[in-house]
Amino acid sequence: MRSIILGLVDSVGHPVRRIVADRIPTKTGPIRVGLATVTGRSMEPALHDGDQLLVVYGLRPRPGGLAVVRLPDGEDGPRPLSVKRVTGRAPGQEDHWWVERDNPNEGVDSWSLGPIHESDVTARVVLRVPTSPRRQAVGLVSGLSRAASGASARLSRRKGRGIG
Repeated sequence: MRSIILGLVDSVGHPVRRIVADRIPTKTGPIRVGLATVTGRSMEPALHDGDQLLVVYGLRPRPGGLAVVRLPDGEDGPRPLSVKRVTGRAPGQEDHWWVERDNPNEGVDSWSLGPIHESDVTARVVLRVPTSPRRQAVGLVSGLSRAASGASARLSRRKGRGIG
């Protein structure tokens, strides 16, 4: 049996020392893996803009786990592929999944779009690829900067209303 040794973390941040490629079951054919890059803030705090994810195509999603999904078209046309948390099968629709975002203030999910057909669940997120220490520092500074900007804007609005 072959195994690939990688220094990675799973989707909730726990260290993973070994991935046994020969034991990953698939619906059809050989294992297809890929990297997905997170864009946007709908999955914060679990995932952040720029995070890289190892995904496996053709695996059935796990309730509570993350998956790459194709969301229905919006008013402005097709939406990009998205990472969402799979909460389970849609009630009364065995061929649909209910998916949600982690950040209630950003993005869309099944609460606004309805359940997602199983053919639109394209991959299961297996691992979050760790970032370099430099990139982590840049992300921290960026996050602090965003937080400071938001606090400053809230203070400005309060002063404008005579509350501050």
